[in-house]
Amino acid sequence: MDNLKKIIAHDSNINVVMAALHVVNRMAKGLRDRFCCFISMIWSVILDKSKDKKVNVRVAVGEALDAISDVCGTDRLTKDLCEHLSKPNPQSKQCLCSFLTRYFVRQTTVELEFAKAVLPIVVKHASDSDPSVRDAACSTLGSARRLLGKGLDAFLAPIITEKAKLDKVEEYCEEAKKQHEEFLASRPQRGPSSGHASGDVVESISEEVGTSASDHAKDVDPWTLMDPTNVVEKLRQDFDELMASKKWQERKEAVDSMLSIVESAPRVEMSPELQQVMTTL
Repeated sequence: MDNLKKIIAHDSNINVVMAALHVVNRMAKGLRDRFCCFISMIWSVILDKSKDKKVNVRVAVGEALDAISDVCGTDRLTKDLCEHLSKPNPQSKQCLCSFLTRYFVRQTTVELEFAKAVLPIVVKHASDSDPSVRDAACSTLGSARRLLGKGLDAFLAPIITEKAKLDKVEEYCEEAKKQHEEFLASRPQRGPSSGHASGDVVESISEEVGTSASDHAKDVDPWTLMDPTNVVEKLRQDFDELMASKKWQERKEAVDSMLSIVESAPRVEMSPELQQVMTTL
């Protein structure tokens, strides 16, 4: 992750930066919980990039944050997230509030420790001098309201007398409910399959009285049935050389070559070789 981290943090060409963010996005989706071992290398760097003034970069940042938060527990994300959410940059505040809005929309329950850490900061942003930050914060609070119900009131003391903001929170709560339903409807349908991916065991015995094996078959995640792709085998021979190039075109060529591999690999095989590549990437 070292080269990817350097590109995301310091590369002057936004096309190279966005390509690197897309690689992180796809690797998180392809590795799922096995991506978590790379969190300490990349999470804070991506959060810091949320302050970028270029909209396209912030969109790519948001997509990478979404992918990572879907596969890693909040206990590994909260500290750095709160630190960057508290920074004064308006682009960062707006980008991270929007990320939290989407995160809450995708959840069916909320981890209280995570909510207790981030929501006081979001409530503070609801009174920010920048109108786009205020709106993004109210959107996040509305999304959290869907999960917490009246429990959200415990965090709203700083704005409890501001009816306009409270009304906006309720409006965004209704939007979040619709978005959550759309999210659930958009998820891939799970169904029975006659084959299993290597290394995976699908439970066929019900532990619940009165639940049939066919009911459990519907809960099989299609991802677990896919053949993992060996990304390392597909990397071009001059990959390391191009990544270290001083020419942005060659750096982008290297990142794009890896991006094309992981984009065509819904499931990525974790191996010692890939760990080595990811560590130095």
